[in-house]
Amino acid sequence: MRLKHPNIVQFVGYCYETENLLAQYKGKFVYAEKSERLLCLEYLPKGSLHGHLLGMTIQYMGVLHSFPFFEV
Repeated sequence: MRLKHPNIVQFVGYCYETENLLAQYKGKFVYAEKSERLLCLEYLPKGSLHGHLLGMTIQYMGVLHSFPFFEV
């Protein structure tokens, strides 16, 4: 299923990797499996959602500071 919408980023791919590590557990050496998962999404030319939300928060805080009766 493919969705096209300006507010939805496209999924490009993923990577799943496991690594066996020798670790000490309760005085004994055991093998532990460490796994990592990564998602690859399309590039956002206008910035990330985090950046937009952070910018909105900073703007909002600036507005509050301009009114002396609000304590931030």
